[in-house]
Amino acid sequence: MNRRSRKGCIDCKKAKVKCDEVRPACGTCFRRGYVCQGYANPPLKDPSKEADHEPQSGPIRRRDRDSRRSVRRRSDARECHSSGSDSEAEKSFSAVSTPTSSVSKRRLSIISRSSVGCSSPYPLCRGLPLIPPSAIQSSDQPGIETYFSRHPSELVISSEFADEMNSNVLRVFHEDPATVAETLSAIGHIYLGEGGMSIVPVLDRRARILAKLRETTELEQMLVMHLGLCAIELIDARTQPADLGLPALISNAAIIIKHSFESGGEFSSIAKYFIRALARQDMMISLTYARQPLISSQAWLENDFYRQADRFMGYTGPLMPILADLGSLAEEIRGANSPTTPFICQDEDMWTENALVFGYSQNQSIYQKAMDIRTQLDQWRPVTAQNVSFHSSKNLLFHAHAHKAAAILYLHRLLEPPGSSEEADRTALSLAHEVLMHLSAMTGQLKTALWPALIAGTELVNEDDRNLITRMFDDIHQQRRTITSLRTKIFCVNRVWTARDLGLHWSWMDLVHQYPGECLPI
Repeated sequence: MNRRSRKGCIDCKKAKVKCDEVRPACGTCFRRGYVCQGYANPPLKDPSKEADHEPQSGPIRRRDRDSRRSVRRRSDARECHSSGSDSEAEKSFSAVSTPTSSVSKRRLSIISRSSVGCSSPYPLCRGLPLIPPSAIQSSDQPGIETYFSRHPSELVISSEFADEMNSNVLRVFHEDPATVAETLSAIGHIYLGEGGMSIVPVLDRRARILAKLRETTELEQMLVMHLGLCAIELIDARTQPADLGLPALISNAAIIIKHSFESGGEFSSIAKYFIRALARQDMMISLTYARQPLISSQAWLENDFYRQADRFMGYTGPLMPILADLGSLAEEIRGANSPTTPFICQDEDMWTENALVFGYSQNQSIYQKAMDIRTQLDQWRPVTAQNVSFHSSKNLLFHAHAHKAAAILYLHRLLEPPGSSEEADRTALSLAHEVLMHLSAMTGQLKTALWPALIAGTELVNEDDRNLITRMFDDIHQQRRTITSLRTKIFCVNRVWTARDLGLHWSWMDLVHQYPGECLPI
């Protein structure tokens, strides 16, 4: 065992490790992955007292005291977690005394600052240690640390939301570390094993997570575990398209959410936070496979959310109920295979939002629903939020308008399938160009724009246009390295464009069923 240095830095003394005493920042902290706080000036001491030793019972008493503090900390966490008040919970968490060294606290703070370029606005990121002491297996720790340092910053719509996501995951993690640790560690180990790790350990971890999920009764923990399993599906490149289990996971999560909602209990703010992430994935699946969403917006959409930006939805949260109606209409049209006699009115400029008018000669009910959705889309405008910078807000506005334009194009193709008429195809191309106009204005924040990129990309014929959307697909995959982003690009290029160029049936809404798992724009 290394002897501690009396002249060591602040961190090494607190961590009880040998310091190499390099100044101004020691090499021991650097090798351990920390930022050295430097050296404190030692207070003057009475030399006669330096040889005094602590009584033998001292360390034992300290361990007992630390154990009691740990119990109180977990109890305080439960009270804050169940209160439903974010502000009160954050204050309580930040004030909790923990027996671990400040080194572990600062490690999380370092992770947070590196993701947003400033100190964290979330007290939990400063007040809780990253790894609860003696609560998890040592083999899980590298994966968990990798999760917090990499996963949120790669997946959220803007780096400003990384701390928020870490903060909320930490709440649930500290509530029951043993239950949640396996999920976070599994995600982290996929990042650690990129390019070489066997798929067998990943499958083993999935099985253990599912086993814990069956034993868990706390809603927030179940939501985090479901999101973790979905994340594994998104980032694990070793799975095959046919093995993709995202729709089944979302379906299972929807059952749990619906049961909790119909039982009369109110969701906490942290539960709604995680439900929103699942709801967005559910929405993308429903629009891809032309079905009604499984997770109702009533479970997570509230008045305050209309004035906030979400880490995955951006400003499109209030747009989701309209998209839900669009998914229901898609299920009704494509499920019933209703005969149509469409027409396109071009009395106005095709570039305007009101240029397209749909008609149904045999099903006025569907026609009226389509007109209602179109009216809602025309009237919808994103509302900016105060919790993001101007640079991010600008990108979020373009992101929202791209989704709105893609929804109009999606509605057009429901009623005017590809190849139904030259007029329909020309109008679809104009709408696709409008989507591209918004996407091309976004600067480095395309990572959650995969769905509008797909909807627009399937309509493109010109080589320059196709090269542009291909670069956008590549940018999305580079910023958000999910297997679904790569497969969606390949689906658009190899399935849709190839079929169209060969004169075959090229409707992407049909091809997704012909090639299951190859296109899931999440």
